[in-house]
Order: sequence, then structure tokens, then C-alpha cells
Amino acid sequence: MVADLDGDRRADLVCVYPEGKAIVDVALNVGGLKCGRPYQAVNPWAEQCLAAATGSFDDRPGEDLIGLFADGKLRLLAGFKDGKFQVSKDVLQVPRIPKHPGLSSGGSRPWLFGSDGMAFELDIAAGTCTPRRIPKDVVWMQGDGLRWTMLRNGSIGRLDGEKWIPTDHQMRLRASRPAADGGSLVLDESMPTFADAATIRFLADADADGDLDLWTYRLGSEAHTANVVTLQRSKSVDDTDWDHDGLTQDQETALKSDPLCADTDGDGLIDGWEAGEFRGLKLRELGCHPARVDVICLLSRFEGLDDAVAKSEIEKCKAYYAKLPHKNPDGTSGFGLRVIWLDEIKKADQSKPWWELRDALIPGKWRGMVHWMQLTPWGGGQADQLGDGGGCGGGTDILYATFLHEFGHQIGMDHSGFWNAEHNPIYPSLMNYAYSYGLNNSIKNIGYSTGALRNLVLNERQLDEVIPLPFESVKFLAAGPYGYRMKQEGDRTLIDWNWNGVYGERRVRADINYGYSTNAGVRDEVDLSQCGPTVFTHNGHGFILYGKRPIAAKGGEDASFAPDRPGKVVLKKLLEPKKWTAPLELPGPQAIGDPYGISHAGRIWVFVPTAQGLLSVTLSDETAGLKVLKQEFVPDSQDRIPTGDVYKGRLYLLLWNPKNGHFGYRPIDARGSIGAYQDFGFTSTNPGGLTVDTKRDRVVIALGRNQDANRPNRWQIRRFRLDGGYLVQESMAWIEGEGGGCRGPGRLTVLFDGSADAGPEGRLMVFGRGDPTGPHSCGYVATQIADKTIRDGWMVKRYYDEWSQSRSAPSACWWNGEILYVYRWVDGNPSRDGILHVGYRGSGIQPDPMGDHDDVAFFANFGIRSSILYLNPE
Repeated sequence: MVADLDGDRRADLVCVYPEGKAIVDVALNVGGLKCGRPYQAVNPWAEQCLAAATGSFDDRPGEDLIGLFADGKLRLLAGFKDGKFQVSKDVLQVPRIPKHPGLSSGGSRPWLFGSDGMAFELDIAAGTCTPRRIPKDVVWMQGDGLRWTMLRNGSIGRLDGEKWIPTDHQMRLRASRPAADGGSLVLDESMPTFADAATIRFLADADADGDLDLWTYRLGSEAHTANVVTLQRSKSVDDTDWDHDGLTQDQETALKSDPLCADTDGDGLIDGWEAGEFRGLKLRELGCHPARVDVICLLSRFEGLDDAVAKSEIEKCKAYYAKLPHKNPDGTSGFGLRVIWLDEIKKADQSKPWWELRDALIPGKWRGMVHWMQLTPWGGGQADQLGDGGGCGGGTDILYATFLHEFGHQIGMDHSGFWNAEHNPIYPSLMNYAYSYGLNNSIKNIGYSTGALRNLVLNERQLDEVIPLPFESVKFLAAGPYGYRMKQEGDRTLIDWNWNGVYGERRVRADINYGYSTNAGVRDEVDLSQCGPTVFTHNGHGFILYGKRPIAAKGGEDASFAPDRPGKVVLKKLLEPKKWTAPLELPGPQAIGDPYGISHAGRIWVFVPTAQGLLSVTLSDETAGLKVLKQEFVPDSQDRIPTGDVYKGRLYLLLWNPKNGHFGYRPIDARGSIGAYQDFGFTSTNPGGLTVDTKRDRVVIALGRNQDANRPNRWQIRRFRLDGGYLVQESMAWIEGEGGGCRGPGRLTVLFDGSADAGPEGRLMVFGRGDPTGPHSCGYVATQIADKTIRDGWMVKRYYDEWSQSRSAPSACWWNGEILYVYRWVDGNPSRDGILHVGYRGSGIQPDPMGDHDDVAFFANFGIRSSILYLNPE
């Protein structure tokens, strides 16, 4: 709603959140120029507000607010002063609550009405509620005396007493509401900048000139501009300053600015400010102009950052903004980055968060006019998105890159071009982490995207390897960080999205936005675990195996299972994404290490390391739930860590000894008979993983070896054939080749992909934990690709980000054509340390489309002005 709450003759914005204990937000009008920052004026008001309206309901200065609540009481907020309502009271109890109730705004005697034809005329001062008759299906009513009404079908009419007089008018959008005051009615004032959407309109004086201005709350569906409040001022013929921006019509003509728009260039700076000064800020002297986009940024350099480097880098930024392909209203191009250097920030204050420094260093009277940025000696940074503060850092070239990136956040951009999928390869913007520091392998090429590829939209589940664009327009895809293999074919380009060595395929599936990292989709928090989890499938259902201890860990403490920290093993069944059964606690001795689970011969097999040896537990999955069928110890399995998989009807249970690295297996047939132990004759630094290459009919085992003193826990794959019931090694290869660096501690999981997208030979995928030097680290997947010139035919991707770390290795399995991916999160909060995160799209292939975005147009048309939307009071 709108109402002059503080009695300064300028309408303010009011919003009532109706759910629960209703909240009232207020944004006061600052001098008819901008809104002040919204804040909660009342919290709570009362339970479940059904309708609300504004008007002059008592004799105090300023307008008031009334609300109808679920208990049938009408409550009043009045006497607004010093940012608060001084009066909050119940004023009357209505006899009945109409169906779909509403309250009419405007005047002193509002009506309560409903779609069932029930209505009451309310006298707030007298506390009376008089029944009235109205047509059915009334959805809007406004005005005093002669009341304007609207029916659900969009028909407009007037109420003269209780007589409804229809007009010839009808709202084009039934979800919208007109605006009225006395004899004035505004039906559907079009705003060509925006698409049609539901709108709620009010007539109220914005600038204390006695004219009614049109306020529009727009409820659209498009990005960014969907939910905005706009103001269209009335123009008085004899007024010398139609838009109340401080400039006369003659001055506007001379400046080539718009006399009907207070902010001609849409940069959030009022035309009159840019033509002179405001609140002591000399905008004209800075180079601002009312018909050219300008952004003003206060800069605070950290002590320790070379002053000459900082100034040189900012000059490069100013030159870049000046060359942006945006045409200003006066015919010039680019944005004007206007900077003001503040005193340097001494080392004593450098530990303070940037937002605290921002609040201290931006003069309060300039909030809503300027931005602020701290400049540090270190790379990277952080900033508000669509706000006025942040920080960045680095030396030559790096500071240039981080400033453009973090300032891009301030003036509205995110990392993805507002697509759900981040790091997408066809968004060549420095806002995209994939291209923050380089495009076409050079930092000198970075910049904001202009949306040149806006017509190319990609979906990882249905990719076309024929791009209908010339090679020159997409050749950056062949450079870092993706390095896609591409071929020019006339005016189009062939690309190998799935890295299988075949070009020009149609409807392929591939993870294509992994330049910064890949991910397994939205993470489901399943439970807490104190051991490494295992995911596997049985009869088409997913299962997760993990462990719990009765004693919670302290902050930062490793609570993982160990001989002196035993715990119970539990099993959960996945019913559907994000829906699991209650955990089943397995009987038997407590576990002292990571358990392992797998499906074999129609049963679930769980192997639990205990102080007595490796306990084998078989279970059935019946209608009534999971049922334990048998328990027995695996012979001679003291201190062994289990993994394995099924090949030709036998479960090959891998057994690894962490004390000496000895590595071997026991076959288990379909009847459950456990065969003799067979040693591989080599050691491993990691519990290995086993899978079957169905293309070559070979067993593949992933393991770890110390390649040299500088490369411990290097990942290997070894291939085996079955000969006389024994696994016989045929080949060995380092993942990423002899010169590679793929390594990390903990259990390895290996999967084989035999789909068409994996190419004629299929591909291996090895999952594990990286960084063998720390107590916890990120999860990674090493995937085979067809191009052997790239790291010996391997591509290694991190999962999620650098903060997604675990004390144990992740686990993965095929599930419904996708990959379940699970790891346990490391958190400094003991109550959250060890939370199991499950991702249901471990392939990295996401359902959301991705594409390019015109950053420059977004900045000019929305972001810059919206980033300094709220003006502080004087």
C-alpha cells in the first residue's frame, strides 16, 4: 500500500506480511526523491491478517493502517512518529467475516467487503460497523463517498450508496487492480519497459506538489524486474520542473536529459544531482552527467597494497567501463566509473569485516548515491549482490580482474548469468568463475558478457554437438578452463561435448560446466555419520550404510570409527529422492572401521570391521522391511578393510591391511560360501575399489601407490582377467599417466560407464578423496576421456567447492541411470560435523538449461540504479 505515514505530504510505502503474526514493513519517502531503506515498523502485529488498508482514521497527523484478522477483530495502527506507530489497538469486532475479505483504502470511513456480497461500512472513531449491500464477486473497492469497485471478471463500477452503477471500463488483467481517488480512476496505465503482469495501483502525492502520482506494485514472473514498485509522477502544465529532479525544462533541454524522468540515464542518480551537487557530493566535478550512466565508488586502500599499483589498476577499470557497448541518452557510449579515494586502512583495522568498514567509511548522507570498495594486497574478494559495498584485491592485472568481478556483483550480477547452472561454458563473462581470470587463455581478454550467444541454450541431458555458429564466435571453448575439442565446418562448429572422441553426435548427455568444479546436484542431508559411508543399489533401490557413536565429538575432533572409538553400523533405504526409511541398526559387535555394503545373489551383504575380525551380515529386503538373515566372521580377516564387487556371479571381496598395505581378495559364491584368500602380490596405500569393464569383460581395480617421495597415494588402475577362478593381472596404469598428480588417501570407488556417451570403449570413473597431507579434503572424480593427449586420457574434477570437505572418502554407485554420490561433511560445529550429504546427480549432468547473458544491458537497465535504490534520510 501507499500512505503518508509521517505527515510530510509525501506518500510512503507500506507492506503487510499477512501470514502468522503479521509484520508491517515501511519505506519512507525521502524528499520525494527516493525511498528510504525498508524496515520492520511492527513485528508482530497480530495473528493472521486477512485484509489491510490505509486512510485517515483519527485526528493525528499522518495516515493510519487498519487490519482485519482471523479472530474477526479490526486493529488500528496510528500516530506514526520516529519510525514507529505510537498507537496499536483493537477498534471493533466485526459481526461476520465476508468471503475473500477486503478493505477499501482512502478516506476516513473504509468498507469491509467480500466476494459473497457482504459488506460493512466502518467508522473507526465511533467503533461502529454498519451492514451494506454490494454486488457479489467484488474484489476491489477504493475511495470515500462515491466508491469505485471492481468485480472478479474485471468489470468496473461505482457504488452510490448501495446502488452499483457499472461503467464501460474493464481491467485487461483480472489479477490487477486499478487506482482511484475521488473522481479519478486509473485502469491500466501501460509501462512499455515491462511485459504484462498483475499490478496493484495507488494514487498518492509523491512530492508534496498537490498532484496525485501513480504508484504501481508489479507482480511479474520474469527475472529481476518482476516484483518492483514504480512511480509515475503527474505533470502540471504550469510547473517549471515536471519531474521534480531539481532542473527546469529549459535546463533539461540544454543537457539533453528527459524533463519527464528524474533519472534520465537510469543510473540511480537524480538528474539534478548529476548536473551539480547533492549533500556535499560534487557530482558534476566528478564528471557525472544526467544523460550518461555514471557509478560513483569510494575506494579504501589497505596499507600494504602499493598505492601506484592500486591507482594504475583502477585507471584500467575506468577505461574498461568507458568502452562498454552501451549507448547513453546523449549519444555517448560506455559507463563513467567515478572514484573518490579515501584514507588508507591501517593494519590495525584490516581484520574487521568489509561490511563493518563500509558502514563506518561511507558518509551516511551519501548512502543511496555511492558505492564503496576496499582494495587489499590479496587476490579474490567479496561483495554485496545488488548493493553498495565489498572488497577485492591483488596485484597487477589481478586487482583489475577482481575489482570488475566484485563490482559486477554490487551492480547486480551473480556468477551464472542468472541461469540455475553455474560455471556454464557459453557464458564468457568474468562474473563466471570459469572465466574470472582468463578468456582465450589470457587475462587481457576478460570482460562482462554482452549476450552474443544469447540464442544458444544448452541442456546437459540433450546436447547437440553441432553448434550453429562460426568457429570464431565460440573458439574460446577450445581454450581454458575447458579445452574442448572442436572442428570448424563452414559456418558451424563441431564440438565433442562428452569427450568420447566422436564429433557431431545428437542428443548426447554430458557434464559440460565443470571448469571450476562439478557437483551432484542439490545436497540432501540424510543423517550424521562417524565413519565413511557406502552407497549401493539392491533390486533397483538405493541404500546407504554408515555408522554412529553414542558420544558426540567436540569441535574439530576426529570422531571417526577406530579401535578406541567403536560404534554401531546402520542401514537406510532410499524410497525416492530426499525420502529415506528409518535407520536399521545392525546387530553384532561394534565397528572399528568403515563398513562396506553391496548387493549379491538376491541379498544385501554388509561387511563390518570389528575387533574380532570382519563380520559378514546378510539381509533381505522384504515388504515388512529389512531383515537380518545371517551373521558370520570372514576367516583370517583381522585388521582388514573391505570393498568389492560382483563378477560372473561371484562377489570378489577385496581385503586391505592398513598396517602393511597387503592387498588381496576372497570370492563368495551365490550360496554364500566364502572362498580362500588370494593375495595380489602387490601392496596398496588405499583400500581399493573394483568394477567390471563390460566392453572388454575384464575386472578393473583402482588402488593407491607411492609413486615417489613427492607423490604418495597416487591412484592407479589395474586390469585383470579371470583364469581358473583366479584374478590375473594384465595391465597397470597411473591415472593421468606417469607425469600426473592424481592422488589422495582413503577408500577408492570405481565405476564403469558403458553407455553410448562414454564412447565405443566405455570409460572408467574413479571417486576418492584428494590431498593426502591434511586431516580432511575435498572429493574428486577421475574420468577417462578419449583424447590421450590430455593427461593420458583422464579428466579430474572436484565436487562442489573448496569448502566441501570430508575426513573420509566419498562413495558412489549407479542408480536409475544416474550416480548417487555421498560424503560426510566436515563442520566446526560439533552438532553438524559428519552430516551425510547425498547428491542424486553424481554424473554432474543437471536438468537446468544454461546460456549466455547480456551483463552490460542488465547493468544499464536495472542493476546500477537498483544497487543504490534506497536513500538515507538527511
